[in-house]
Amino acid sequence: AAYRKNIISGDGTGRFLPDQDITYEQAARILVSALGYDADSAQYAKEGDWSYQYIEQAKKLNLFDGLSGISNYKAVMNRGEASVMVYNSLLVSLK
Repeated sequence: AAYRKNIISGDGTGRFLPDQDITYEQAARILVSALGYDADSAQYAKEGDWSYQYIEQAKKLNLFDGLSGISNYKAVMNRGEASVMVYNSLLVSLK
């Protein structure tokens, strides 16, 4: 269902890797999409990095609030950090 709604899309080749770690940028993409925001057409597009627009939209929605010291959005996040982002997404008004 999430794939059909374009919330998740796999690893770029369409494969899903449920045992793999998740990065901040991947979590941002999933949550921004799940909230109904279309980051692809957002004003944040930056050529060459698919995640930039999702990260900027996630910042705007305060999804990273409570997570300190993120210096690399391509880094793996832990479950606690993922929980904070999911919690923050529950505080966002749905589009």
